[in-house]
Amino acid sequence: MIEDKLTQLKFEDLLIFITGADEVPTLGFPSKPCINFYTQEAGQRRLPYTSTCAMTLFLPRGITEEQKLHNLLNQSVKDSWGFLKV
Repeated sequence: MIEDKLTQLKFEDLLIFITGADEVPTLGFPSKPCINFYTQEAGQRRLPYTSTCAMTLFLPRGITEEQKLHNLLNQSVKDSWGFLKV
């Protein structure tokens, strides 16, 4: 599990969320996953999001509390479950 004290998300959950794959390909990914940070507009709250094609995780700037960032990421991942099963 990722940080046992904070979440029940597994590495596989984050892998699917960021890459769209439920396991690392035998020959690896064509590029490394990356993280970008975005600035939220005043009065707006946007959850962390991903581009599975670019294997990029986008996280909001200015979150100073670990638990708050955890909650936002947890909500994003859980809200995305089933997206690839359409």
